[in-house]
Amino acid sequence: MLQAAVGSVDVNDLNLLQLQLENQLKDKKFLLVLDDMWTDNYDDWTNLCKPFKAGLPGSKIIVTTRNEDVSSMVTTPGAAYSLENLLRDDCLSIFVQHSLGRTDFVAHQYLSEIGEKIVDKCNGSPLAAKTLGGLLRGKYDPKDWEDVLTSKIWELGEDKSGIMRALRVSYYYLPSHVKRCFAHCSLLPKGYEFDERQIVLLWMAEGLLQHKTDEMEMEELGRKSFQVLHSRSFFQRSKIDASRFLMHDLIHDLACWASGEICSSMESTWDRKNQRRFSRNLRHLSYLSSRFDGIKRFEGLHEVEHLRTFLALPLSTRKERYVTNNLVFHVIPRLRRLRAVSLCRYWIFELPDNIGELKLLRYLDFSRSAIEVLPQSVSSLYNLQTLIVEHCYRLKKLFPDIGNLVNLRHLKNSHSNLLEEMPLRIGQLTSLRTLAKFAVGKGNCSGLRELRSLALLQEKRTISGLENVNDAEDAREVQLNGKEKLEALSLKWGDSTTSSDSSEVVEIQTQTRVLEMLKPHYGLKELKVQGYGGTKFPTWLRQSSFDNLVVLRFKNCNRCTSLPSVGHLPSLKNLFIKGMAKVKSVGLEFCGNDCSEPFPSLETLRFKDMQEWEEWISHAGTAGGDQEAAKGFPRLRELSIVSCSNLKGRLPQRFSSLERIVIRSCEQLLVSYTALPPLCELEIDGFSEVAWISHPVEAVVSDSSNSGLEESRAEFLPQEITIPNQESLPDGLHKLGHITRISMVGSHLVSFAEGGLPTNLSELMLFGCRYLTALPNGMYNLSSLQRLEIRDCPRIASIPEEVGFPPKVTTLQIESPNICKLFFDLGFHNLTSVRELFIAGGREDDVAFQQLPTSLVELDIREFPRLESLSFVRNLISLERLDLCRCYSLKSFPENGLPPSVVFLDIYLCPYLEERCKKDEGEYWHLVADIPFVRLNHKLVFDPREFS
Repeated sequence: MLQAAVGSVDVNDLNLLQLQLENQLKDKKFLLVLDDMWTDNYDDWTNLCKPFKAGLPGSKIIVTTRNEDVSSMVTTPGAAYSLENLLRDDCLSIFVQHSLGRTDFVAHQYLSEIGEKIVDKCNGSPLAAKTLGGLLRGKYDPKDWEDVLTSKIWELGEDKSGIMRALRVSYYYLPSHVKRCFAHCSLLPKGYEFDERQIVLLWMAEGLLQHKTDEMEMEELGRKSFQVLHSRSFFQRSKIDASRFLMHDLIHDLACWASGEICSSMESTWDRKNQRRFSRNLRHLSYLSSRFDGIKRFEGLHEVEHLRTFLALPLSTRKERYVTNNLVFHVIPRLRRLRAVSLCRYWIFELPDNIGELKLLRYLDFSRSAIEVLPQSVSSLYNLQTLIVEHCYRLKKLFPDIGNLVNLRHLKNSHSNLLEEMPLRIGQLTSLRTLAKFAVGKGNCSGLRELRSLALLQEKRTISGLENVNDAEDAREVQLNGKEKLEALSLKWGDSTTSSDSSEVVEIQTQTRVLEMLKPHYGLKELKVQGYGGTKFPTWLRQSSFDNLVVLRFKNCNRCTSLPSVGHLPSLKNLFIKGMAKVKSVGLEFCGNDCSEPFPSLETLRFKDMQEWEEWISHAGTAGGDQEAAKGFPRLRELSIVSCSNLKGRLPQRFSSLERIVIRSCEQLLVSYTALPPLCELEIDGFSEVAWISHPVEAVVSDSSNSGLEESRAEFLPQEITIPNQESLPDGLHKLGHITRISMVGSHLVSFAEGGLPTNLSELMLFGCRYLTALPNGMYNLSSLQRLEIRDCPRIASIPEEVGFPPKVTTLQIESPNICKLFFDLGFHNLTSVRELFIAGGREDDVAFQQLPTSLVELDIREFPRLESLSFVRNLISLERLDLCRCYSLKSFPENGLPPSVVFLDIYLCPYLEERCKKDEGEYWHLVADIPFVRLNHKLVFDPREFS
């Protein structure tokens, strides 16, 4: 919600999120809709509602739910509104829209009577009407409609799980192979948004696409099956990301009904006693990965002997995720029937050698991992169809004998930028459809010629390391012009290694010929040329036959003295030019000398880092004079020129469709637009002069020398107050109900006012209050207080009994000997709501720590010189994160190790423990080896780079 209002936010601090949301809603009226809510935890609901109390009267929150417990929780008795079924006419309208693409039966009267009878059986359910309409979409034969109406499925009673008969009818009429594909999707968690290509590759791995129709390839059959499910409303497009899809909850229930106990998400495997139970019939399993996934999460998994699919599904890509080595090295290698494994986005550093024993494996995804080299044993996975190592930023090499993988169809290795070579015999993978990146290496590795035999390659491909091609005939052998399924091509050269003029001449000649030989087919849609070391672009780029080319990128082609002639390309929409170090003039050749209207379809044109560029000559032949209009560019919407410091004069004028101009760091450029289109947006920074125009323009001008802008601010009551250097507080402080956060840093305050603090307070921070002698009265009454920090307040000597402790504090941070003693004397075992405890600078020993509350999830202990043992930690059965810092006497763990719930262990300047936890050497290594995240002195123990 907050991201929708302000953009990027820190999603890891709930308290900060609530405060920021309160500030956004203050003195505003809002309408919030929470659709399909299932959470019935009252504490979670009240926490969610707190920020919204800041809104103006008349603000509304609308909740939709299928759970009556949720309804009772969020409303007063009798206030809930139960939705009735749709009226018949409304239901009929939905059905007609999805079946015939119209609003009524006027054009298909002969289907009217049957259609109305079908709608009657939907009982007013919009989802049923939509789904059955999708089932009949494009079918105009009354017999097809009659078959649906008279299906025996209608005669079955409602399923115990609540699956509507109408939905089962839709499932019944799916083709048999599509039914299997749909049922397989029940392994996805409810609400999960999925990618079409990923799902098709998983179907392929499970053997669900073996049905052959006119020799149709499995991938094409998968795409068509996916389209059938989408067209019939089993899948719907995400409203957040149009490239992804999801299933309505009722459709997901239908998939679960169809698959029985064969497919499941891990979130659905808990029984009524809150214990995980895996069905003996389970074959396909997925789960939503967390930031840290420990051994406890995978208990019992090794017993599912017949498991064929294991998928980790991340919801976010922002941060690395960590998983216990026990899963990677012990659990997965024992599941010998696995066909599909995904551990994507886990920060895994190495793989077990015995992964090659999973002989049935067809789909393997380690994308966004920290792997540097794949083990040799992967080459024995002879059935492997898909290998995904995308965004593996440390991956340098694949594995020898890759030619053994004769069934490999998709090698997805894009954005693995350190990949420096392809293994020998990669040309034997003649079934490959996808090879995202081919790196031409040096020495004993596959050369460019290996690409010739990969005739089935399609979609996108990057060829990097082209500076290592010494013979231009290798480029000719690739025969790119024959690979007609290729849609996007990126050609990359690395830095020059020449050391003499003569070798530079040879290099220029070689690279010029190589690029000339790498001519793609005429149907290509995207082309990128980067680091090219020739002095001119190839002749084939001037040919008008590339009439499908939509995107062109040229980057760091630093020996070229002119831009390529591409103005004639009829479909070109996006052109990006960066770092052309020797280009001084952009003129007629760029537009095309014989082109009457250059760049007819271009919408976006960007120049960047062209330091020698001095002039842009318009197509009319002048240097942008006022009397001349720039010919061509009839559809240009965005023009960007950045860091072109030598560009002088004026730009060509009269870009009739221009909507946005960005000009930055072009100090010698004069911007003068006398006929700029209305409502064009300008973003201008770092130039010498602007000739302003007469009609309305939305402009953003930034200049470091002009900082005198004033902003008007709306007045509102603060929700957070900081109190520095105050000796007293106002008596009425406790009456300020709008205050939710108080921070006192370095205050001279001696004591709080008699009335205490505001009852709505959620956070209280006391830091460096060296004169404060007591905590405020009535703290026990602060029922909303969730975060309490008391640090460096040396004169607080006691906590009066009548003060008590706030009942709902979840985060407690205390520091300094006197404060620690107070809380240990109070008794930590009474603080049953505390989940996060930071405690520092005390004198207590391990005996005192035995009283810590078992509710703790995070524990951070710092600077306790008398602490020698962590025996007390064994009682913290919910503990997930443990930080230990500067406990110099700390020597021992509990006898049986840390609780299995621990997923994060950070030890800093605790020398005895650090020595005992060393990887493979320390006596405690076996106790920490299965914890996903272990850091010693700021070094990850599983990262080979940290300890090399």
